[in-house]
Amino acid sequence: MESLSVDFTKRLLQQRISGFCRKDFSEYFDISSTSIDEYCDLIFKTSMNVPRIVGYILYYCHQTHTSLGRKITRQAIEVAAENYYEKVVSKFFDIATHSLMSFSEKVSELQQKELLDLVVSKLKSVKRQISSGEFSGLIYNKERTNPYCSHFHFQPNLEHFLRTLELNFFVTKYNEMVNKKGVKVSIYGLNYGLSKSQNLRWGRPDGTQYRTYFIESPFDFNKDIEEFLRQSKTIICTNPQCGKTYPYEDLNFLNYNKMRCIECQSPVEVQAFSESISKEMSKIDKAKLMPRLELMILHELHKAGTKILARDIAEELDVSSQLIAKRAEKLEKKRYVVRDKSAALIKYSIADKAVDDYFHDD
Repeated sequence: MESLSVDFTKRLLQQRISGFCRKDFSEYFDISSTSIDEYCDLIFKTSMNVPRIVGYILYYCHQTHTSLGRKITRQAIEVAAENYYEKVVSKFFDIATHSLMSFSEKVSELQQKELLDLVVSKLKSVKRQISSGEFSGLIYNKERTNPYCSHFHFQPNLEHFLRTLELNFFVTKYNEMVNKKGVKVSIYGLNYGLSKSQNLRWGRPDGTQYRTYFIESPFDFNKDIEEFLRQSKTIICTNPQCGKTYPYEDLNFLNYNKMRCIECQSPVEVQAFSESISKEMSKIDKAKLMPRLELMILHELHKAGTKILARDIAEELDVSSQLIAKRAEKLEKKRYVVRDKSAALIKYSIADKAVDDYFHDD
C-alpha cells in the first residue's frame, strides 16, 4: 500500500515539474546524497499525499531554498513539514479558543488538544522505555538509541473520538491490522511536523520483519484513550424534563439501545466536560470572540505577512472571494484588517490591532 502511495507522489511531482517548469527533478532537488525515490518517500510521509499539504511543503522549501538559488535537501523538507505544522495545523486550537460557538462545542474541540497531548506524552514515554531497555523486545534492537515512536493503535470503535484531530491533520489513519490477540485494530500516525517538533522519529524500521512494529503492545493506546474518555465525557438525555446522565462506560449499552434514554426513550448525546478548559475559557475576553471564518481570515493574513487578494484567502479557506471581501470589510470596521484600494483589485493585510489582540504570543 505504501509503495503505491509513494509511486503516486513521484508521478505527481515529476509530471508537475515537467509540465509547468519544463525541467528535470534534479534541477530543484539535491540528488547527490538523496535519491529521487527517497525524496518522494519523505514527501509522502510529510503530506500523506494530500495535494494541498504537498503544496505547502514545497512552498516553504521555495522560501528557504529555491528562491535563493539553493537546491532542496532532505533537511529542507523536514523543516518545511515542521513549519507547516506550526504555522497552519496547530492554529486550529487558537481559532477554536476565540470562535463564537456554544460552550459544549468549544469544550469538545479544545478537549481534542488534551487528547493529542496525551498521545504525544504517551509516545514520548514509550520512546524512553525502548531506549532504556525496559521494553526489551528484539524488534526494537535495530534502532534502540533512537526508536521509531510516531504511530499507535486502538480498537476501531474509538475512531470517531479522534475524528476532529484526523480532519485537521494532527493525526492520520495509516492502516487496519489484526494484533497478536487476533483483534482488529486501527493504526494512526502523528503529523510528521508534529513528530519532528517533539523529537519523535516518524515511521518504522525498513524490512518485512518489522511489519508488525505498529501493533506491538507498547503502542496499544486503548486503555489510555478509554480512560481519557471516562474522565472527559458524559452522556446526557436531551429531554430537559428528564436530564438523566450516564457514565461513559454505558455507551456500548446505549448504542445497542439506539442511543435512547432508558427512562424516557428520548435521544441521548455524548457531551464533553473539562474543568481546566472551563477555567481557561473564563479568562478569555468575550469581546474578542468572533465567527470562525473571520478568525480564519485573520490567521491567513497573519500567515501571509504581506498584502494579498481576496481570492488568495478564498482558495485556502474553500469559500468564495465575494464572501471573503464582505467579511474583510466588516473586519476593517473593527480595525483588524487594512484594505489597500490603490490598485484595481483590493489587497488585504492584517492590522496591528489584530496582531496585538490575537497573535501577541506568536
